[in-house]
Amino acid sequence: MSLRTKIVLALLLTSLASVTLVGVVAYQRVVTRFTDMHLAGARDSFRANVQAYVQTYGSWDAGAAAEPFAAFSQRRMGGGPGRPGRRPPQENGAGPGMGSPGAQLDGPAQSERRTAPPIQFLVFTPDGVALTRTPAYAIGDHVSTDDQAGAEPLRVDGRLIGYFHPEGQVNFSAPELRFVGVARDALLGACALAAILAVGAGLVIGRRLSRPLRRLTDAARAMQAGDLGQRVAVNGRDEIAILAQAFNHMAEALARDAARLREISIRDGLTQLHNRVHFDEQARMLYQRAVREGRPLSLMIGDIDHFKAINDRYSHAIGDAVLRQVADLLRAALRPGDLAARYGGEEFVMLLQDTGAAEAAALCERLRQAIAAADWQEIHPDLAVTISIGVSGDLGQDGPDGMIAAADARLYQAKADGRNRVCAA
Repeated sequence: MSLRTKIVLALLLTSLASVTLVGVVAYQRVVTRFTDMHLAGARDSFRANVQAYVQTYGSWDAGAAAEPFAAFSQRRMGGGPGRPGRRPPQENGAGPGMGSPGAQLDGPAQSERRTAPPIQFLVFTPDGVALTRTPAYAIGDHVSTDDQAGAEPLRVDGRLIGYFHPEGQVNFSAPELRFVGVARDALLGACALAAILAVGAGLVIGRRLSRPLRRLTDAARAMQAGDLGQRVAVNGRDEIAILAQAFNHMAEALARDAARLREISIRDGLTQLHNRVHFDEQARMLYQRAVREGRPLSLMIGDIDHFKAINDRYSHAIGDAVLRQVADLLRAALRPGDLAARYGGEEFVMLLQDTGAAEAAALCERLRQAIAAADWQEIHPDLAVTISIGVSGDLGQDGPDGMIAAADARLYQAKADGRNRVCAA
């Protein structure tokens, strides 16, 4: 799964979860608010009916003997028996005014009536004797201790008549149910809109995040494959920009270290000339190019005369200093495109591009003279150093190895002829 997909899913799930949670809480609060409003209205209406009932008849018992409380409440709210569309009196704590005010409607509003009976109120004396009928109690029954708990006092003109508490659930009218339905639909629409916005934001943010990360990933894979020249653009100051900047620093450090290691691997540690391995690799390529393009190419091998005697007489430290000095003189004789290396021990090789054997021999002769004329007394007062050189410029030999073999043969000839000389074809 790509990073962009993960971001889109994360934003979508987070948004949906948040909106759903808010929607559920908001819906429950709307329903709870409606319920509290209905219940508060029912309590106020019920208290007003009880107060009027007791004031009219002097006491609850006198009122019960004259007229049931439910009938009184229904008549007081304008819904007496015999009027069209009115509920007949009930001998309980329900009826008009026992739910929310104005619960009973006339004429065309019949379709808006509640389909379930309004909430009922259980009324009982301070001694716990039921004064109204409910599904759980008949008038005169003793109300249990649990049902008496939390009941509200009923007072008329300062006198405690008894206690009451609602029973059942508040039932909404059709308009109220439609209003709650509209609120629910609005919350569902908000969830759908949040999902669309989350997907859109996820696509935009995912693209902005995944693009630089993809570049970083591609650059890291290229580095893993050996291409250490990778760099990525640094945009902004966020975490991805910091990561890109760190990657660039790391890539630069790795490139420097790789170049340094590469240079160390192809250099002779004592003389800082190229080593034999690097010389052999380059000699093959230069030889093939010279043959392919028909260009001259010459190779020389030089060997310091009596080098073992120098080590034995003056010490190996003096011998190392001689090697370094000869390398400096050889390096000074190089031209652009020439290749020089320490081939092993006191032997040095040079590959001279676009140079025939005669020109190579002349160059080697100048080098031999420079070595013989050098101020070796700076290293040791009794020191004198010369070199013998063999030169080969025949591309018809068996590759660079054949040229080396031919030059080596001429080097032995130079030594046999008395050393400190150049021998060429």
